[in-house]
Amino acid sequence: MKYVFHSICVMMVWGCFSITSPEVYAKTEVSGIISENKVWSAAESPYIVTGNIRVIENVTLTIEKSVIVQFRPGPISSQGYYLQVDGALVAQGETNAPILFTTEEKGRYWGCIAFTDRSLDWDASASSGSVIKNAIIEYAGNSQGNAHRYGGAAINCFSARPLISDNIIRYSAGNGLSVSSDTASETPSSGIQAIYNNRIHHTTTGISLTVDGCRIENNYFLSNTRAISFGLNLNQIEIVSNTLIDTLAKTTGSLIQGSFYFLVDDNAQTLDTASPPTPVSIRGNLLKSDIAEASAATEPVLMAFTEYDFTGVNQDSAYGFTLTGNTIEADEGAVWVYLYNWRHTGADSINMTGNYWGTSSESEIKAGLYDAANDFNLPAINYGSYLNSPVPDGGATTSYPPVSNAGSDMQVSGGVTVTLDGTGSYDPDKTMTYLWTQTGGPPVTLTPVEGEPKKATLVSPYSYTDNTLVFTLTVTDKNGFYDMDEVTILVNESIANAGQDRIVQGKTLVNLDASNTYDPDNTMAYQWKQVSGPAVELIDPDKKNASFTAPYVDVENELLFQLTVTDENGFSDTDEITVLINENIANAGLDRAVYGDERVFLDGSNSYDPERLMTYKWTQVGGPPVTLDIGDDAIKASFIAPYVDEDNSLLTFKLTVSNSNGFESTDEVAISLAAPVTIDRENGACFIGTSLSSDHQHFAWLGRTVFSFLGAGMLIFIFMGMVEKGALKSVRNLGIGRSLFLLVSILISFLSPGAVQAGYFSIGNGGGGEADAYNLTIETGAVRLGGGNPVYLLGGGVFGMFHGYDDYPANTRDYACPHGEFTRVDKIIEGVESGLYGKTGVNLFDTDLYLSVLAGLSMVTEVQLVQSNLTQLYYEQTSEQKFYGIYGGGIGYFPDRFRWEFAIQIDYDNRRGVVGSVGFHW
Repeated sequence: MKYVFHSICVMMVWGCFSITSPEVYAKTEVSGIISENKVWSAAESPYIVTGNIRVIENVTLTIEKSVIVQFRPGPISSQGYYLQVDGALVAQGETNAPILFTTEEKGRYWGCIAFTDRSLDWDASASSGSVIKNAIIEYAGNSQGNAHRYGGAAINCFSARPLISDNIIRYSAGNGLSVSSDTASETPSSGIQAIYNNRIHHTTTGISLTVDGCRIENNYFLSNTRAISFGLNLNQIEIVSNTLIDTLAKTTGSLIQGSFYFLVDDNAQTLDTASPPTPVSIRGNLLKSDIAEASAATEPVLMAFTEYDFTGVNQDSAYGFTLTGNTIEADEGAVWVYLYNWRHTGADSINMTGNYWGTSSESEIKAGLYDAANDFNLPAINYGSYLNSPVPDGGATTSYPPVSNAGSDMQVSGGVTVTLDGTGSYDPDKTMTYLWTQTGGPPVTLTPVEGEPKKATLVSPYSYTDNTLVFTLTVTDKNGFYDMDEVTILVNESIANAGQDRIVQGKTLVNLDASNTYDPDNTMAYQWKQVSGPAVELIDPDKKNASFTAPYVDVENELLFQLTVTDENGFSDTDEITVLINENIANAGLDRAVYGDERVFLDGSNSYDPERLMTYKWTQVGGPPVTLDIGDDAIKASFIAPYVDEDNSLLTFKLTVSNSNGFESTDEVAISLAAPVTIDRENGACFIGTSLSSDHQHFAWLGRTVFSFLGAGMLIFIFMGMVEKGALKSVRNLGIGRSLFLLVSILISFLSPGAVQAGYFSIGNGGGGEADAYNLTIETGAVRLGGGNPVYLLGGGVFGMFHGYDDYPANTRDYACPHGEFTRVDKIIEGVESGLYGKTGVNLFDTDLYLSVLAGLSMVTEVQLVQSNLTQLYYEQTSEQKFYGIYGGGIGYFPDRFRWEFAIQIDYDNRRGVVGSVGFHW
């Protein structure tokens, strides 16, 4: 697989930077002009950029692995310091020691790394020149206002071709990488710009190109407003094996946007149709829209292409724009290719063959190719030979590292529960593990949140002075990439802690606990007092732990208590706790959803009564009426859930509990009824079904039989014009046994009746027999076999018997009974019973009559019906394939008086009953 070496090399980039040694180096401030070769070493790192830096021509700045370069914010927020390269920049990190270009102050953006047309281009053959490899470039792209051109991207290449490879470019205020030749003073460079194996996310445009010749390969783009943008005049742009994922809901932008410019000279430019140039080749990429909740205003556009300055260009010429071998995935409503102002009508002006569009529907693919102007100038797009599955190994082989997000900094009081939340972290593969660690402040205990690995909780400590707690979230993906982020929690001065507010029942003993109060000297005095609510008697109000008995009330009541703590120096602090006495003693249980024909139990045993002298009463207060079965003590009740036509029909029941003092409390429980899926078994729904009376059914059967015979007669005349009359040659002298000959003859007759020179073909129908259903039969075979007297008939056929669904009781459920209280009632044969048979016969008295016997096998679906003993409803308990043996006989008439001869047969067997058929023989 291509670029395996690169994938392995970048495996440790992210993680190794995150766990750099805690050793502290002296900061080195840098700015101004670098006029001689310079090395920025790890020993002098970090380097603090305090002003703009320029590397002059013929001078090389080398940045070693593990170096951190921090750009100090500029004097005003609209400007940031930049690094201008007129000579050479060699910034090559290693897999376990990347180079970091970042901001000194989080939230403030620096300028960019700018390569001018005077800089030394990368020479691949000599492995020399300007290069940025295995580096992290973040928080760059400051707009620079109107003061300077070196803004709007993290890396700017002005007619320069450095090697940009194996980097992470992220969180840019502008583009990730801009490559251009936008002024007359710049000398265009020759060769191909090399941009390989980078990971670019959260930028305006990941890579912006207005340059001749560029190859973008094996890069990973994620959550950029636009991934790649280019503008060109029929020059080579290759976008190969990249992964481009859009996760940002927006109204403009696309993953790939291209603008074609045609510069016309005085003689009017004409494209060479014999060997057209290849301005754009987009192949082997994965383009995906992964917007969580798109609306009509945020429907994604994956690719958009525009033509400009077309005057004078031969519009019939082809210039080789290819979009092939890509996997393109988007939700319904997305536009895959958006064409604007497109005037080129040359044959195959856009080759879009061999792509996977996320669908095999040609109409959907065509709908995703959109002409914005809707002016009938849509070019000759060839999107044929599209794939039915994603392209194997499509997209970048470069794995994307996870992004850690520990959440926003917080300020809390002592003694409160704090939740650390890393849900803002991101991993495209969604395979991250999470690890919270404390890296600063007084030690606390971190407790994982069960079922939520992204979160952890802690109780903030108490202190006389503010304390800063620092926690680090490390996220690691399946490939070993990981990232770290910190969150800071400032704990305010707070020492008194009366505990958490609570809800209690009446007549219960309530403890007030000040154990979480903070006192470094352990010399505090405690004093509890009641501030509001029904008066209670406090026990041990001057102790750390006090208590009282909650009064019994018939309405909600709040009791407020205040804790005052005082140390030996006279310092005091207060805290309050609220105790709410809950009036609700009735508990009807939890709301839930059930299906019909199910016994549902209502349970009030969790109701509260300190004296255990309650009486219970269940009543229905909403929904379709049901019959309640009340238990002996009325604590529990049950009912059979009815069926409903729509989901979410709600049954509501009220539990009323009363105690010996006459106090009454109520609670309700809601039971949601889900509508089951049932079979629509209307009589006559099947094309051979009927709802007629038995007498009328006989007439209907006769009509169908006559119609079928007429149809078979028409088939005879059609085949009479196609089959050449002949005689079956005798094979008695071939030395083959008669049985083997008969078997071969049957197979030949059945599989290829046209190949037998003395054969027959017939179509028939009838009814009766064990199946008791109308049937349609097609038969073929050979007659006059043997060549002597008597002669024989060998044949075979297939048939179908159409049972329909008339035997089902109304509203039969197409699933098993939801409980065991049922009775087996019947077995129903449904749908089409199909089968085949073989036939052998002998000529009677040297006439055209044949007496035959037949045998075969049929298959049909048999359903076991049961009836619920609770609701008398019917269910399909089981469904299985049933096989039946076929045996019977018949007589056939095969006259040989005309060139085209009729064949008439009447058969009877145990399954089909009487079958009449007509046809022809030859």
